[in-house]
Amino acid sequence: MLYLKNLTKLKNGEGYPFIELVNNLENIEFTKPVTIFAGENGSGKSTLLKIIATEMDCVFNDQANKISNLQSGFFRISKIKPKSSLHFSAESFIRYINNFDRVYSETLKEIEQIKNSDEISEDAKGYALMPYYRTLYEMQNQYEGVLSEQSHGEGFLDFFFSRLKDGGLYLIDELEAALSYCNQYVLAYKIYTFAKEKNCQFIICTHSPIISAIPDAQIYEISGNEIIKSSYNELENFRFLNRFLKDKENMFK
Repeated sequence: MLYLKNLTKLKNGEGYPFIELVNNLENIEFTKPVTIFAGENGSGKSTLLKIIATEMDCVFNDQANKISNLQSGFFRISKIKPKSSLHFSAESFIRYINNFDRVYSETLKEIEQIKNSDEISEDAKGYALMPYYRTLYEMQNQYEGVLSEQSHGEGFLDFFFSRLKDGGLYLIDELEAALSYCNQYVLAYKIYTFAKEKNCQFIICTHSPIISAIPDAQIYEISGNEIIKSSYNELENFRFLNRFLKDKENMFK
């Protein structure tokens, strides 16, 4: 179980990132394998997730590094250290894909240059090529295919699924941005399965009614700079979508 307690109260405007939500928070417990934070853009849920990621040493999103020194000691989190951890967002995935593609392309280029070189013997070429072939093999077998050659959604799921380990902690920020509704369901089902069968814990910021519907999830809605316990049917994103689907013609009048 994760337990967060606010150890300090920031004065108005001091510290970064100062948001009223963080300052108002007294404590919060994560008692279930899956926790959902829902709320409008700018409500502070992503910042809260970055702070948790920093305290749990599971930073993957580059921007979370900007918080670590300034927020040290702001929250205390009590839990046995997870076997693996990841802070993941659609934004960080795009950065990862770009870097992955760059390294893959550079490796292929180096292989071609060595093969076409007239300055070294065939035996020397074999030795020189070995580390590049090893890199290429590892990258090709890390995922089902080269990430940049897959669709955005396929690459996203492949990347995320490859990192799920038994007993892991995963902090996920608005992952629906990269996924169709069908793939949102695929992801939600995978999260549900790993939470139920693999002793994993997930803390998820999302606007998606599909991801928010993961069975037995602990749900919080952020509204008016407060974190409020909620149920699925009470979530604003679900109520709006339900209203829209029932009366979509009139919604455009």
